[in-house]
Amino acid sequence: MSQINIRARMAAQAKTAADYELPADQPDDRSAAQIQQDIERVREEMTATVDELADILAPEALLNNAKATAAEKFDVVKDKLQELWCGARDGDVPSILALAGIALATRFVLRRIF
Repeated sequence: MSQINIRARMAAQAKTAADYELPADQPDDRSAAQIQQDIERVREEMTATVDELADILAPEALLNNAKATAAEKFDVVKDKLQELWCGARDGDVPSILALAGIALATRFVLRRIF
């Protein structure tokens, strides 16, 4: 990525729609050259924004994001099951009942699938 593109991307991220509008009570006294320069700057910022969106919405990026999210959720479930297992091993009745319920639900779902 070029240095201009990086600067444009950073500038675009820091701006809001109001930054591109002249206040209603202020006259626009820019020269044609200044207007052309503003147009080029906004074009670079828009290109950087579109490039950033393309990076975010690329199939590979979406797949990697989905994998990371699934891995995080799996880790949460794994930790909770380990916690329940340790509780059941120690004789904690709610943990035993929760594991029994999970086992029955899993068996029911698997029977419906297969």
